[in-house]
Amino acid sequence: MLRRQRFKILVLNCLIVLSGLIAIQLYMLRNTYCLIVDNYRNKIHTALVQLQSDPIYGDTLGKLQKNLVEYSEKLVSGETDQKGFRTQLRDADQKVNRQLDSLIRIHAKTNILLLDVNELSTYTSIIITKSGLRFVPVNTSTPVRLGMTNGKESIITMGEGVGAMERGRANELHIEYSYLRMFQVPSLPTPIFWKLVQIGGLSLLLLAAVVLLFFIIINSAQKQKKIADLKAALINNISHELKTPLSSMSVVLKTLALPRVSADAFVSNELLFTLERQHSRLNRTVERVLESAVPQDEIQLETFDISKFLIQYQGDLFMATHSVSISIQPGSYYVKGCKGSVEAAIDNLIENARKYSEPGSGIHIRGQQDGNRYRIDVIDAGFGIAKESQKNLFEKFYRVPGKDQHAVKGLGLGLFLGREGIRRIGGDLQLTSSTSAGSVFTIYLLLA
Repeated sequence: MLRRQRFKILVLNCLIVLSGLIAIQLYMLRNTYCLIVDNYRNKIHTALVQLQSDPIYGDTLGKLQKNLVEYSEKLVSGETDQKGFRTQLRDADQKVNRQLDSLIRIHAKTNILLLDVNELSTYTSIIITKSGLRFVPVNTSTPVRLGMTNGKESIITMGEGVGAMERGRANELHIEYSYLRMFQVPSLPTPIFWKLVQIGGLSLLLLAAVVLLFFIIINSAQKQKKIADLKAALINNISHELKTPLSSMSVVLKTLALPRVSADAFVSNELLFTLERQHSRLNRTVERVLESAVPQDEIQLETFDISKFLIQYQGDLFMATHSVSISIQPGSYYVKGCKGSVEAAIDNLIENARKYSEPGSGIHIRGQQDGNRYRIDVIDAGFGIAKESQKNLFEKFYRVPGKDQHAVKGLGLGLFLGREGIRRIGGDLQLTSSTSAGSVFTIYLLLA
């Protein structure tokens, strides 16, 4: 229980750290974006200030004033009305605006920051007076904007200005105006976009590395937890498997030492038989543990008649608590293998069927050809094996949860050693089906 709680705490801490790291990365990425954009706008502003110092740019900009004077004279003379004034002034200034954009493109050859910059200025007020007449064709509600914006670009304002002009022999034409000098720039220029992509990619790599590290840590913790559980189960099971025969042997030896027992030949023989049986049980337990820890030598394969082998096996088999039947496909079938490995695997399957099924139930052994292999099915009427336990069934020291807490004891080595022995001779041992009505284990052997 304590290990499980520690594992949950470890997973929770990993999730908290990962969430915090993601939040920090997003915060840093957002601030980096703001800093890069601010730096870009500052550089653009500096480049635009330098642009306006260009004499050609200044001369072209002066054409806007000429257009203003020209259409102001038309307005006061009655050739056009205030709406026409705004339309004609806008059309004429748009031509100048395109010339200014062309100059910006020329400057962009030496300063790439100006590549996608466009003029976007606005008259916010124009007041024209002549001979006591006063016209206000442009005000804050009817501005004259030069250039068009698609709404997806960013605007840099260079400042707001005012001006006044007087024309005519007696300066009778007086023009006052105010304007906004603005430039349209990309909201996310390509260089900034790729820089953010690089920073974001590095952030994702860092997060992926952290996730991988946490995965390794959690996976390692799971393995350690599993090893610890297996170790605890092994110690509990092996303690029983060793202590039981040792205790019985100790009792038998003490009993044999009694004078009245040693004088009775029948009782002495029975005790010696019990001592031998417990010794054999202890020896098998030790051998299984050693077999699981020490690599086995290469097995010498032999060719033998598996049908004859199963018939002999049936003759030697005796079980008082269960009924055992066997059915063999008629004919002789020769396989390559080792009789000892096959017999040990069948013994283990029979023993498991006896342990995990009710006394008096049947155990059936079936042998038949299956393609280029020969299969031996051991069928019981036991409790069945849960699906979540089936994938780990053949692992070393693994036992189905809960079984070791009842009368059924073992080390969890039988199926592991049985399958390893069959695989060393080129065959396989599998659980082919398991339900609440019983299980079917199958041994596959290669036909000669």
